[in-house]
Amino acid sequence: IDLLTLSYQGHVIFTGHTPDNHSMHVYTLNGRHVASTHITHRITGLVSSGDYVLSGDENGDLNLLDLFTLRVSKNLPLQLPVQTVSLTRGNTHILVPLRDGKLIVVGLSGLPDTALA
Repeated sequence: IDLLTLSYQGHVIFTGHTPDNHSMHVYTLNGRHVASTHITHRITGLVSSGDYVLSGDENGDLNLLDLFTLRVSKNLPLQLPVQTVSLTRGNTHILVPLRDGKLIVVGLSGLPDTALA
């Protein structure tokens, strides 16, 4: 297990990898499997908000995934490896530090109210 976070409903979301494979999984607190997906690059940032999961990876992709299916809803290519992902209080902005030292700030005013509620 590389990264682990909890959703507001208590779902356990975690990432892991082997030399050949990168993956993300969602389980309930009772251990019931909800969803899994294989990822092409190692996840370096993970945060949950509402019914969504935000992930950043070593390829520079910032992804918004559905919590229950792990399907990508939105993708933002940042071109440089993501160090981590964080949300501001009130979920108004996504903060994404990159490996070169830059901080990307993504405003969420254009997303529907339910996207990161």
